[in-house]
Amino acid sequence: TAYSLAWTLVELAKHPEEATKLKNALNGSDDLRAQEMLKDVLREGMRLRPPIAGIGVRTLGRDFYLENKSIVIPKGSSVFFPSLVMTRFDVDDAESFRPSRWREHPDKSFLLFSTGRRNCIGQSLALAEITWVLSRLCAKYDFEVVDEGTMEYSGTMKCIDTRLKAKHISKKRDDPTK
Repeated sequence: TAYSLAWTLVELAKHPEEATKLKNALNGSDDLRAQEMLKDVLREGMRLRPPIAGIGVRTLGRDFYLENKSIVIPKGSSVFFPSLVMTRFDVDDAESFRPSRWREHPDKSFLLFSTGRRNCIGQSLALAEITWVLSRLCAKYDFEVVDEGTMEYSGTMKCIDTRLKAKHISKKRDDPTK
């Protein structure tokens, strides 16, 4: 949860135009729009920087065919789903932080927590926690990357020695009438 929040804040700091859109929505009067934008930003942050190495290992209950049936993964095979591959598969401009992609393709699935009866038991709590904290921070602060640090990926994608500068924003700055 902490790394997902950290990576999302880093991406928003690197993309101030997206941060401004989110901040304006959070400080506006359309709660539904704010909720949708927040959800899109969080999904995109976690898609780009998945918190876990893999979605899990599954044993296939049937033969699975790829590439017009030229590749067969037989029933009973154990299959590992690496997050970095799954979150970039069939995604245009996959290395870019673009929250609007979730509005453009709302049917795209979000599999980081897995799905079905074996999905992550902590998914609801993690998403509620990140959403609450992210909404409070992004509504009241602008972020700037001071030091990008390094990335470490051993089970969890970590931002090491990354530094952000937070600046409290006033309502007057966003109100064009003041």
